[in-house]
Amino acid sequence: KPMGDCSADGYIEILGNARGIPQALDTTVKYVKETAVDITSQTLLVVHSDRDTYAKNLAERLEAELSPKKIYISEVFAGCGANIGPGMVGVYYLGNEIVDGMEAEKSIMKTLLGKN
Repeated sequence: KPMGDCSADGYIEILGNARGIPQALDTTVKYVKETAVDITSQTLLVVHSDRDTYAKNLAERLEAELSPKKIYISEVFAGCGANIGPGMVGVYYLGNEIVDGMEAEKSIMKTLLGKN
């Protein structure tokens, strides 16, 4: 499962690949924990393209492990779904500043995926 983040230019950049949905969801929670700023005061948006069960599972994990202020779940449609297709699950939150090249994000993801 490709793991990505939004670049400084607003494009999704692949940072690594997880082996299956359980590792992808676990890694997503850990990545948010590593990169979010003051997560307990944030409202998160968990999004998905035709993967409601996975989105609910991710929201439950984020709530249990990070205790954000609020979590909303929404399905994405034509805008994102056309580019990614069915199976996308993600989370929007405020994090550290992303710089060109995304070297810090790539390093974090590599570590979380055990590829160091």
